[in-house]
Amino acid sequence: MILGTFVTLVPLFLKDDLGYAPAVVGMSFFTFAVASLIFHYAGGVLADRRGSSVPALAGLVVIGTAMVLIPVSADLLSLLLTMLLFGLGHGLVFPASSALVTRGSDPDQVGTMTGVFYAILVLGVAIGAPATAAVAAAYGNGVGLQVSALAAIVGIGFALRAFLVARDPAASPLGAAGPVDRSGDP
Repeated sequence: MILGTFVTLVPLFLKDDLGYAPAVVGMSFFTFAVASLIFHYAGGVLADRRGSSVPALAGLVVIGTAMVLIPVSADLLSLLLTMLLFGLGHGLVFPASSALVTRGSDPDQVGTMTGVFYAILVLGVAIGAPATAAVAAAYGNGVGLQVSALAAIVGIGFALRAFLVARDPAASPLGAAGPVDRSGDP
């Protein structure tokens, strides 16, 4: 949901609500993309060394925070810093969540489970973009952006659950007989 909102409403908000020229909108997305590229590698290393749950959780918190901050960015510098923050969160979430799926899946179903994971992600984009656009149409682009941050709360719940299952496999719906945890989480 957040990613769909990000690519749909942020450009509109920056242009229509804040009055930024297309070049500034492009520069802000460049800032996000470079940060995301850098932090994807760092996030992957962190997931390998410290386990996947913590970077996934941290990334969701950072992304949710960025979505709340974008509408209150008072100037270009704060906007660019917020876009950098979104890139940081994006870079932490995706390698860690991919690792969680891989490590939590039966070795014979890693491809299937990864496909399901990304299908759900795309479904979130497909639902999130029009849903938050409808909120934005009724209440303004800034409110639509902030509402999307609620999706991070749901994601945080799932990340916390993954962290708890990694610590205590009996907490898994599959019980202790479920997939072997190879995430490295304590």
